[in-house]
Amino acid sequence: MINNKVTVRKWLISLGIAAGCVSSFAAGLPGEYLLSQQWRDALARYSPLTNAAYLSNAEYIGVQLSQAFTVDNTYKLTEGIFVYPYHKHTFALTYEGVGAGELSKTSVVEGAGTFDIAPNGTVTDRSNSFLLSYAYNVWRGLSIGINGHVVYNNILGKSMIGYGGDIGVSYAIVNDSLKGSHIVGLSTQNLVVEGDVEYASAATVSYLGRMFENKLDLELYLSVKDFLAQTENYNSGSDKSIEFDVAFKAGTWLFNFLKVYGQVGNEYWGATAGVHAPSLNKGRDLTVLYQFMMPFDAEYPSHSIFARSEFGEPRKEKVAKAVKEKISGIPYDLYNKAMKLYSDGMYWDAYFVFAKILVEYPKFIKNDFITLYSGLCLEKLDIRDAAAGQYQRAMIKYPRSKIHPFANMGIMNIYYRQDNTSGVNDMFKLLSGPHTIDSLRYHAHYLQGETFIKEKKINEAVDVLRKIPVTHMDYIYARHSMAVCAAMQDNYQAALGYMKDCLSANTNTAADEELINRTYLFTGYLFHEEKEFPNALASLQMVPKTSIYYEDALLGIGWIALRAKKWDDCTAAGQNLVNVATSEVNKAEGELLQAYVTMMKKDYDGAAGSLQRASSRLSTLSAPSQADLDRETDSYRTIRDNYERFGKDVEEIASHKQEADIIEAVDSMHIDQYEFVREISEKITYFDTWRRQNFFARNMSVVQEDVEYALARVLKMMNQKEIRKEVEKSEKKEDKLDREIEQLKNQIENGR
Repeated sequence: MINNKVTVRKWLISLGIAAGCVSSFAAGLPGEYLLSQQWRDALARYSPLTNAAYLSNAEYIGVQLSQAFTVDNTYKLTEGIFVYPYHKHTFALTYEGVGAGELSKTSVVEGAGTFDIAPNGTVTDRSNSFLLSYAYNVWRGLSIGINGHVVYNNILGKSMIGYGGDIGVSYAIVNDSLKGSHIVGLSTQNLVVEGDVEYASAATVSYLGRMFENKLDLELYLSVKDFLAQTENYNSGSDKSIEFDVAFKAGTWLFNFLKVYGQVGNEYWGATAGVHAPSLNKGRDLTVLYQFMMPFDAEYPSHSIFARSEFGEPRKEKVAKAVKEKISGIPYDLYNKAMKLYSDGMYWDAYFVFAKILVEYPKFIKNDFITLYSGLCLEKLDIRDAAAGQYQRAMIKYPRSKIHPFANMGIMNIYYRQDNTSGVNDMFKLLSGPHTIDSLRYHAHYLQGETFIKEKKINEAVDVLRKIPVTHMDYIYARHSMAVCAAMQDNYQAALGYMKDCLSANTNTAADEELINRTYLFTGYLFHEEKEFPNALASLQMVPKTSIYYEDALLGIGWIALRAKKWDDCTAAGQNLVNVATSEVNKAEGELLQAYVTMMKKDYDGAAGSLQRASSRLSTLSAPSQADLDRETDSYRTIRDNYERFGKDVEEIASHKQEADIIEAVDSMHIDQYEFVREISEKITYFDTWRRQNFFARNMSVVQEDVEYALARVLKMMNQKEIRKEVEKSEKKEDKLDREIEQLKNQIENGR
């Protein structure tokens, strides 16, 4: 007689081992291998089973394989994932499997008083789950995701089919290179189940963290299981219960190559190690890991291996290309045109091209930077209030954009020009921290130092300016200002030291070259004050004719040469001043220098000619009074206020679509803008002329006084010379008359 009782020996052994290795498989409803992540813990953050919403973090197309083994490979768990990101959408296809595979089936055969075990075919033990997953980035860091399950089980010859669904939500609290990545999520597993068998359910709260440039990983999972189970799902005599799981993982990335994790949960502990080498895959993930996991209440551990790779273009590049294709490249053409105009210094034209993009293509991917550059154009046009407003609106509209430090720097520039010291101080506090890139942070130091100089806080200015490194573009400007501070404190040696720093630094722009020329001029002035005339002349002669400081250098050369009695150098400097000076006052001073030399040579006629030309030149000018200065200052403020109101009109018209009438109005306004700039420039030139602050130049009143005094002295000396000539002539006539009288007397006496 054959007993058909099934005794699947190997299956029973493997089931017992698996129950000890992964404890969550042994309790509750079927399908708990889908809930537990112990066997797949090393790469759980990438799995749709953990939280479908986490798929939104995928940047590349990716494939992933996880394989767990129990003792003697009798029980295997498998996970395979394919992920495809597209714009704000992410799709994934996943396979999850667990079981012992194909097992031998035996029967008991009864013989003559004995029982034998005989083969009786095979039986399959395998549970299979197929997932189709979708995630969508709803808004900034907020994402949602869903999983759809199809489950097919074949256990000891019995087939079952089921369907299920999961939902998940996640939010990226922060995600940047400095503060790291911090994401929290809430997900469910098997929330909806239909079919031949009811599967276990769970809800999980999770946290994913990455810090210190991906050198530290942290993960935390808190799960509630079987909260939807019914009493009839439990064994007879067992009460309905809810299980809680806690899992924590921490890992580090060593030498940009080796990954090491430590893992612990309420039911297990484990460790993972392996290779994580994105440098071998063009910056994309390439990972191979081994995981050892030991349950607290089991005799045998489990072992898992993992492999993960990414390929293709990053999601952001695909988005940019898709957007560009969608809009037929027009905004990019306009963007490139605007940037070219900006780099060429055509800020008015560039501003209205940027404005056209903002109006006609409001969803263009670069609109945050276009808004920033619109503000930069207004700043370059010196329309200050409108520029500051544009910067502020840009930061409000794009709170997560990288433009914020640049916009804050623009606002600080405007505050500095407006002499808004409190505003400069506030922006310096905002920009001087380590989170700001070096180029902006040290420019903020420069503006703060210059503001301290305006406030006569010399020591504070030097302390701030000395922090600017030699590699920064403002270094030579900061050192020059430090030299000015030292000179203000009569510390000429320290000032010369700072000047040496300037002259030894590299220059990159025409403005840098002009500062070097100013440095030579200032150095010559300092040597002049120290009465080191040869060094002063050598320094001043380094200023080229093309420099705006050439006139001042000529003045310095002329006066120093006069004091050093180098008449030819003094005369040459005076003649050059008359030929090249743009200021009538400087031309007159050049003629004064020439007159001093001819006076020293006692050529009073030549001196008088030079001085008379200088006097005539100055007589056409009128020295401004304090009342004139006050009147011009009020006029300047009125022009400046009108220009700022004009800036509001510019912003208003820029907000409209640029059709024919708008373009015509823009062209007309450009003429007005030129006129504003001309008037403002004239006022600034007037103030500069009234308050001559250059090193050797003097104001009109001083030069005129010197010319009139020298001319009077020359004329006096010339008059004295004429008197002496008349005396000498008279004396000669008297001598002649005396001789004639004497001769006549002699003739008379001889006639007697």
